Amino acid sequence: MVKYDREISLAVDIGYQAIKITENLRQNISKYYQKLDETPVSIADLAAQIYIIWQIKTHFPFDQIIAEEANVELLDESAIELIEKTFSLLNIKDITDLREILLYRGNNSDRQWTVDPIDGTKGYQTGGYYAIGIGMMVKSIPKVAMIAIPPLDHHKSMIFKAIQNEGAWSSPDRKTFKEIKVGSQNKLSKSKICHSLHFDLPLTEKFMKEAGIQDSVAMDSMIKFCEVAKGNCDIYFRPTSRGINAWDIVPGDLLVREAGGIVTDFKGNLLRYDGNKLKLTTPGFIATNKYLHPKILNILKEKFYIDK
Repeated sequence: MVKYDREISLAVDIGYQAIKITENLRQNISKYYQKLDETPVSIADLAAQIYIIWQIKTHFPFDQIIAEEANVELLDESAIELIEKTFSLLNIKDITDLREILLYRGNNSDRQWTVDPIDGTKGYQTGGYYAIGIGMMVKSIPKVAMIAIPPLDHHKSMIFKAIQNEGAWSSPDRKTFKEIKVGSQNKLSKSKICHSLHFDLPLTEKFMKEAGIQDSVAMDSMIKFCEVAKGNCDIYFRPTSRGINAWDIVPGDLLVREAGGIVTDFKGNLLRYDGNKLKLTTPGFIATNKYLHPKILNILKEKFYIDK
């Protein structure tokens, strides 16, 4: 048996069902809320997180959970009724006390699950792409990753998974998985870059100009990691002027590395995690292949004065 086989099997099953929850609710939600950090949140975020936490709690009761949502005040009677109706429609049983489960974080443990119930709520809100991300770390080292993407524009839903030192795979049905690998592009000027729709765009544009990159795509969520992992994009460039949460990064970090790629900060150091935060000593990170990585670091050093 592959190490962490139980964990990855559970994560895949959770992702498959959580997509059904969020897609069902997308048809029934008309109101979105604003969190203190000015990012949107919906009842679907809460419903998916409740389901994910309930599953992890049931199967791994001694593990710790690092999850994004804590807006329990949004779970009024009408919200609870809508979530319970959705669970019943999908034949999800035995989940009680939704408020308590939403806030459940398990026990202090070396085993930590990261949960992002909807990464890209803005995309979800506008009928676009989003992702559901689950990671599992042991002593802050990513061991298991799962990213689920909903069906959209005649494309099937996709589930991506990775296990440390075993590889990375994708599947449209959670049953037949195919191994995925990063691309082999070795020329920056011919590479395709993906980047955020919303964050630190001037720095991304400056990097593209210095690297001579013309081909780019902006998108929401950790789907950008998936695009690099399966070779559709060559670079995910993520400058940041704000803190980044572990649940946003852990699944994609492991997925790209297990697909043969490299994920580092702007100095070339592997990413490190401390509880619910990504520890960055440089203003961003990159995910790419082994051919482009040293060339990107050189531009960052020479043009962005990283490590000078």
